[in-house]
Amino acid sequence: MVRPAGRLIRIAVAAVAGLLVLAVLAAAALLFLVDADRFRPRIETLASRELGRNVSLGRLHWDMGWRLGVASEGGSVANAPGFGDVPFASWKRVSFGLALRPLLDRRVLIDGVTIDGLVLELRRDAGGVANWDFSLPAATESAGSTRIAVESVTLKQAHISYVDAVSDARWRVEELDLALGLEPGEGALPQALRDVELDGRLFGGPLPAAGAVFALDAPRLGFVVEGPQLSLPRFSARFDSTDIEGQFEVANAESFAAQLKVSTPSLRGQLQALGITAPLTRDPQVFGALQLSAQANYSDGAMNLTALDVKLDDTRLQGEVQLPALSPLVLRFRLDADTMDVDRYLEPPEAKSDPFELPVATLESLDAKGVLRISEARLSGATAHDVVLTVE
Repeated sequence: MVRPAGRLIRIAVAAVAGLLVLAVLAAAALLFLVDADRFRPRIETLASRELGRNVSLGRLHWDMGWRLGVASEGGSVANAPGFGDVPFASWKRVSFGLALRPLLDRRVLIDGVTIDGLVLELRRDAGGVANWDFSLPAATESAGSTRIAVESVTLKQAHISYVDAVSDARWRVEELDLALGLEPGEGALPQALRDVELDGRLFGGPLPAAGAVFALDAPRLGFVVEGPQLSLPRFSARFDSTDIEGQFEVANAESFAAQLKVSTPSLRGQLQALGITAPLTRDPQVFGALQLSAQANYSDGAMNLTALDVKLDDTRLQGEVQLPALSPLVLRFRLDADTMDVDRYLEPPEAKSDPFELPVATLESLDAKGVLRISEARLSGATAHDVVLTVE
């Protein structure tokens, strides 16, 4: 019995090896005997019809590795009428791979889409018409239709520009790299993004000519578009010299909760990067290092900041702030500070400015109540302990 069993195993192994050889030969035949570019005109016609814009795929060729792949070397999507001849989107290279087994079940599983050198031109004209509005009817899926799913998307060195003729806003993102995975949901849309990594440089608005770098890293981002609902259990981000980390959750359009930690080596420098000029102070070193942490909750038009912990320069401030109403603004607070050297933040004596006038009307209209306790305060060379400032 042993010999027949061993012989049967050898036959089975030989059969499997033969099948593998046939698969490799079939792939080789596909590569060398069938030119992928011969399918390009048909694909361009179908894509152009679906988008309502002319689609060019450049040149198509097989991109073989551990899976069947196709690549488009150069390509573009035409702009909307009235937006000129510059393409709405263009790219140097687009490649994706197909998993073969799901094709037997009429499922197209794209294991990864990689886009190199994407250039995306987003425009809104003076009449409010946007070139990204394709205005296509929603697709309906029949019982026998092929289902398409994408596992991951990667952008490399993308360039995205946005020009709004209505608001005269001009922004652009350069050196954009993006990698993310897609978790399938019901229908065609994914229900979550995973392993999100994003970085680039932002230009425009009040930002300096050199722009500002930004980055985002999030293990998972869940969402429901119709909710709207958004869940970001953990993330870390960077904008210019400021680091942000925490978590964020939107339950619906009327409420959200967040836990944030923010740090920057220079608040003055970060404000300057945003086009905001910090006030002149006797000590030019103030508005320096900032560390902030807080829990924020918004619901039914009210905002609460709890577990507030702020360290700016040599002062640490802790407590909570409540905003029961945002319009008109209602403010309630309870804050405790350790030390505060007010002299450092006063205007320099040599500064030439208009005399300060207390905004009495504004303060009287502001519904603010709270208590600020300062363990040690210094003003005009004098030191006071256990200072309590009450606003009613």
